Amino acid sequence: GALADARQLFIMSLRRTLNALADSGRQVIVFGQVPTPKLDPISCIARARFNNQDESLCATMLIEDRAETEALVTQALRTAAQDNPKIQIVLPYKRLCGIHGCPIVANHRLLYIDGVHLSSAGARLAAIDLETNIASALAMTEAKKLRE
Repeated sequence: GALADARQLFIMSLRRTLNALADSGRQVIVFGQVPTPKLDPISCIARARFNNQDESLCATMLIEDRAETEALVTQALRTAAQDNPKIQIVLPYKRLCGIHGCPIVANHRLLYIDGVHLSSAGARLAAIDLETNIASALAMTEAKKLRE
């Protein structure tokens, strides 16, 4: 259907872009889909506080709700990257979620500023893996320069 066609077009376009960047000698890092909470985290917590209810009900996106999206996005990114050694994929689900779901609060800090965007605390948490990938990409680039 139309959705499958749109997904294929996205993958082909992304592959073309990634390959062009990699072919130009660059190390490419693709940052995957950030898990999206089912409810707007700020509204949910504000409502819970106003109604004197338990905020923990807002704190987790269920694992089942994110599994399909995570699988589709991860598959699309991996298909587009085609195991190219110059392309690394960072999957924020690995850092932002656990076996029981994806919290919207960590260390008493909101991880989202709305229903789809990470807060600075969420971005710092997700950036841990990104920093590792950047260091790896820089090391590969330096090693290549030494060989030339």
